[in-house]
Amino acid sequence: MRRSICGQRRYNLRARLSGRHNHSEGIPDSGESVNKGNKMKYLLGTALLGATLALSSVASASGSILAGTGISPRDAYTLGKALTFQKLVCVSCPLQAADLDRDRAESLRASLEAREASVKPGTPDDDYILVLCPGASASGCDSEVDEQELVHYYLTRRFRL
Repeated sequence: MRRSICGQRRYNLRARLSGRHNHSEGIPDSGESVNKGNKMKYLLGTALLGATLALSSVASASGSILAGTGISPRDAYTLGKALTFQKLVCVSCPLQAADLDRDRAESLRASLEAREASVKPGTPDDDYILVLCPGASASGCDSEVDEQELVHYYLTRRFRL
C-alpha cells in the first residue's frame, strides 16, 4: 500500500509518538547520537566557510591604490581625473583637451609606468608627467598622495588600457 507524502508524515509522527518508529525511515530521535562522519563534514564545512570569510576581507584590501594611501578605487578615479584636467590637460597645461585620446593616454601610461626606470619610453610625455607629484617640476607637493599613480589609475580605467 502506497501512502502520500502527507500520509507518510502522519504515519511517522504517530509511530514516533507511540515508540514504534523505524529509524532508517525518518528523523532520528533527539537522544540518538549524530553520525560522526556527518559531524566531521559539518565541522569541516563550517571551518572552510569561516576561513573563506576571513580571507575575503584581506583579499579585497590588496592593490596599490588601497594599500598605503587608504584611497578607495572610486576616489582614486575621481582624484586622478581632477589631476589630469588640472595639471596635464588645460589651457595653460602642456596638453590641450583635444590632444587627450586613447593613443595619447597609452603614451602617458607608458611614461608613468617607466618613471622609476633608467630607460624611458622616449615620448614627449616623459617631460609632461613631471608636473605631477613627486615629479621634478611639480609644485605644492605637501601631501603624501602620489599624483602620478592617481593619474595612471584614471587613464587605465577611462581608456581601458
